[in-house]
Amino acid sequence: MCTYKVTDEVMFTDVDREYVLLHAARGEYFSLNEMGRTMFDLIKTKKSCSEVIKSILNQYDVDREVVATDLEELTQSLVASNLLVRND
Repeated sequence: MCTYKVTDEVMFTDVDREYVLLHAARGEYFSLNEMGRTMFDLIKTKKSCSEVIKSILNQYDVDREVVATDLEELTQSLVASNLLVRND
């Protein structure tokens, strides 16, 4: 079961149903669209990847494969940018 933790260097704010994330130490900004924001909110609550996918499928009319791929791409990108760390 994969879970992630938001690193201490991350600050984020809501901008018109999207998130803008700031890596405070590096001064780099990242933006997440509405789906990315929803995934990030679920990750923040320490839900597992499978729980995130299930929750997204309950909220949106989208294919499971698309959600799984999008979640993988999001988490890999945020880990590479030191915004998330994998817990397991």
